Amino acid sequence: MKYLHKIALVPPILFGLLLISRLFYACYSEIIFLVLLALSVALVKPIAAKFKPDSSFRRIIIALLFLITTPLIFLHIILGDLYFDSSTRNSGIDSTIVQYTNNLRAQAEVYYFNNNELYESVCSTAEFVAANTFVTNWMGKKSVGCFGPLLNQFNPSYLVDNPTTCNDSAEAYAVEAALPQTEKYYCVDSSGQAIRSEISIGSKLQCSE
Repeated sequence: MKYLHKIALVPPILFGLLLISRLFYACYSEIIFLVLLALSVALVKPIAAKFKPDSSFRRIIIALLFLITTPLIFLHIILGDLYFDSSTRNSGIDSTIVQYTNNLRAQAEVYYFNNNELYESVCSTAEFVAANTFVTNWMGKKSVGCFGPLLNQFNPSYLVDNPTTCNDSAEAYAVEAALPQTEKYYCVDSSGQAIRSEISIGSKLQCSE
């Protein structure tokens, strides 16, 4: 019984540490889990000394905590690994925005041929207007599912005043989107350029390197 109640205290301590860690980092991480597990084992001895099972009531409490928190920890691992897989979800944010921006080039060419071979007002079309909402939503995903509420206060999602910029004239257009992971801009234009830059195009009609 001396060692049994210490072992039974590991899951409750670990679960408590996991809840605290979620305030900072909500994604499931094997490294964080192993660190917290090691910390839980280290905390067992001092906590067990304060919470000795010297009565039936305390033994029942320890048993209940063990039975409740053990399946919750496994659930956290399974669901967290499936839903908050940062290596697959977050790594694709920039590439998703790039792909979406590249698709606008095809939309611009369709508009060009249907508009007497003019790009004028292409930025006002539904596809280009929707691009701003699309990029804004994906920019927020840099932290959603990973940074917890406390960490978000100090390291919020990468946001800029204009998630997308689109400029057009009769002869040319240029559209760019902010990339939250690399904190750069991706720009495509009517001349065929497709580049990443640390500086926004502003009011230019051409992407600049």
